[in-house]
Amino acid sequence: MDGVFERHSRRGSGLLAGQKEAHVVWSKPTQRPDWMDEATYQRLPMTLTRRVLRSRQKVLVTTLLDTGGYSRQAIAKLYSKRWLVEVDLRFIKEVMQMGILRGKTPSLVRKEIGVHLLAYNLIRTVIAQAAKRYSHAPRTVSFTAALQRLVAFQNKGLLDTDAALHDVHAPLLQAISRHRIGNRPGRSEPRAVKRRPKAYPRLTKPRHQARAELFLDLQEA
Repeated sequence: MDGVFERHSRRGSGLLAGQKEAHVVWSKPTQRPDWMDEATYQRLPMTLTRRVLRSRQKVLVTTLLDTGGYSRQAIAKLYSKRWLVEVDLRFIKEVMQMGILRGKTPSLVRKEIGVHLLAYNLIRTVIAQAAKRYSHAPRTVSFTAALQRLVAFQNKGLLDTDAALHDVHAPLLQAISRHRIGNRPGRSEPRAVKRRPKAYPRLTKPRHQARAELFLDLQEA
């Protein structure tokens, strides 16, 4: 909702020349935006106070107003880790195949998303256990490799019972800990797709229907 509010400052960022950080006040517009319903507009406060920080060449805006509890350096460091969010979303959507949801109703879609997120958190928990046992940082252990090891152990029936899991727990953590990823500090990538899309039309009807229509076209040819 921050985009609704107007900033009261002499500069776009609210920072004066040479200033590292400041608190700025954003005011609710006097007229409701067309895309917002009246009830939501009435619930908004008259003003919002935000903390604006300058870190190198970037200007950051945060709701963490406590300068004693959250230093400018700490917030800038946290911002530098934003790439991890993109990586985590990629793991969930591509590695765990949640990019295409197959539920036909809202309730099934919510369950589908919930199960994927639950599985992701459980895998991250196992990674954290392996990292702790072998003195690694959790983020240095490969998520994809951990998922592959878990699937391999599961396919062999090694995780089916508590007794089996107890026997393979240590070897499983050791196998997961061996797959490390490189240190890539400050990584940032463009939000763009390298591979070109295929020059085929989209399938906008059930496959069996499209196949039947294709068969009729071949008969008429």
